[in-house]
Amino acid sequence: MLTCEEIKPGIIAYFGHQKLNSDERIAKPTSLVPRDGPYICFAIAGRDSGWTALTTQNKEMRLFLRFDWREGGMGQWTTDPMSLASGGNTYVGPNEAFVEAAFGVDKADSKTRGKLNAEGMAQVVSEVRLQKGRFPS
Repeated sequence: MLTCEEIKPGIIAYFGHQKLNSDERIAKPTSLVPRDGPYICFAIAGRDSGWTALTTQNKEMRLFLRFDWREGGMGQWTTDPMSLASGGNTYVGPNEAFVEAAFGVDKADSKTRGKLNAEGMAQVVSEVRLQKGRFPS
């Protein structure tokens, strides 16, 4: 289960899309993610964080998350090809809102949580900027 203390750039968490898309505390993209699934935290500012969805549907235009960038984790994170769904579709809000959106969906804990290393995070942040995603301030 995700905790506020775990939230740092590079961590992976699973969110329930209904909670995420209906929470008024969270600034959402114009194109909402229509499914529960994995997200990566790409930035923090104080008690706010920014997240963007991951997908196993890899396309040429998407940033592929190389296996050598990945650390820890379980399930799909360790076995499946994954990409950023869209660096422009970001969710930004208070950490507590993301913890609530993860409740009942995210099965990882601090020992099993996946993470992207510094090299991979530099690419993710660059992609979010390139696609004009929202950052926490």
